[in-house]
Amino acid sequence: MPSDPQRPRRPRFQWRLNGKLLLFCLPLLPVTLGLGFWQLQRADEKRELIALYESRRQASPLPMAALAPGSDHLYVRVLLEGVPDTQRQFLLDNRMRGGRPGFEVLTPVALDSGGWVLVNRGWLAAGASRAQLPDIPSAPAQVRWVGYLYRVPGKPLVLGREESAGWPQVVQQIDQAQLERRLGHALFPDVVRLESSPGLDTGWAMVNLTPQQHLGYAVQWFALAAALAILTFVSNSNISELLRRGATERE
Repeated sequence: MPSDPQRPRRPRFQWRLNGKLLLFCLPLLPVTLGLGFWQLQRADEKRELIALYESRRQASPLPMAALAPGSDHLYVRVLLEGVPDTQRQFLLDNRMRGGRPGFEVLTPVALDSGGWVLVNRGWLAAGASRAQLPDIPSAPAQVRWVGYLYRVPGKPLVLGREESAGWPQVVQQIDQAQLERRLGHALFPDVVRLESSPGLDTGWAMVNLTPQQHLGYAVQWFALAAALAILTFVSNSNISELLRRGATERE
């Protein structure tokens, strides 16, 4: 049957190059996808860390003398006995708890078994001003503390100049080499976080971001990638015209 010459031909899908938008979207698309997959990887890593902590927190504490420096001791519960150097303590700055600024108290301890270890005794609220440091709760002359080993991942961002005059000294990061120079002796590679400490808050957060938060960020990056892909497809084709024409014909 011959076609009706009065009937308009149905338009076909066509690509229409939009160079400017293409140059904008194409470099961003792999970046957003990569960030989404990276967040998924970080979520897996955080799940593994939390699982490791939960498994090791059930074990009995090991004496510090039984641990070799340099081995994997992350979250291992320890029992330390020794003499705290309360005359030379550090206040780890920029620590927030419940929306309040404060410090974490770092106390060097001379172990009875030999050597030194840095002990994070817990969080303390900041004073009324930067010039007024909080009073650090006292510690016994001889301690028998239980905690777990922790190593700061990477090198934190330093905000401003560190204060180093007098004691206690305010520091913005746990830089072991720097703290060893100030103390004049070597420290065990890992820091001990106490499980409980009178007058201080030891409600430690195992991770800075939870796996669920990383998954949320991954969803946002993938959504942005999808939006870029749709924008690229629509701006470089006549698909929008076809959709509008189809909607008009259905009316």
